[in-house]
Amino acid sequence: MSKTTTLSEIINTPSSESSWVDGSFKAAVTQTRSPSGKIPGKALLVDCDNGAITLDASFFGRDPSMYEGKIVSFGESGNKSGIKKSDYKGKAQIAIGQKARVEVFQDLSDGVAGKHMPVAAPKVNLPIAASAAAIVKPDFNEELHKIGWMWLHSLNQALIAKETAHLTYGYELSKEEFQSCISCIFIEANRKGLAASVTPVSK
Repeated sequence: MSKTTTLSEIINTPSSESSWVDGSFKAAVTQTRSPSGKIPGKALLVDCDNGAITLDASFFGRDPSMYEGKIVSFGESGNKSGIKKSDYKGKAQIAIGQKARVEVFQDLSDGVAGKHMPVAAPKVNLPIAASAAAIVKPDFNEELHKIGWMWLHSLNQALIAKETAHLTYGYELSKEEFQSCISCIFIEANRKGLAASVTPVSK
């Protein structure tokens, strides 16, 4: 049986050039950000027993957004875990390599125990924001309204960009370029999580 560890033990382990995480561990994953270019994916790992214990994580070779709102099992792959601990400005963080074993243990959004859990799901003390997101089901109509408002705000910004391109550079956006501009703004705004704070569009 492989050795197990915890976020607390990882945080308190002295860092060096060979600070590989020794053993597997579980953590709830939240505040995920997809990778962008050479920038790896990011996420906040939360201790399953103590929500006050958190650890910043960088994901290489995978998009952590698929683990949002889930308890994930991180484990060894071969002789090394593929997970390295370091300290940045006095704060612990870990880098999760492409070869590290990363498996969903439990999806907190539906409360159903994961395939590796034969018994009832454990109680997880996530931070308030993460707990609310995991327990409260979103209102369907409200979420649709947010999407509509996001698109309208994106349209407004695209119109501003189109007018600026014309006045400043004398460039006229084609119909296809204008549609692409709306889509780019909408996608980027959604990626940054702006839908959560989007405001209604006034007439």
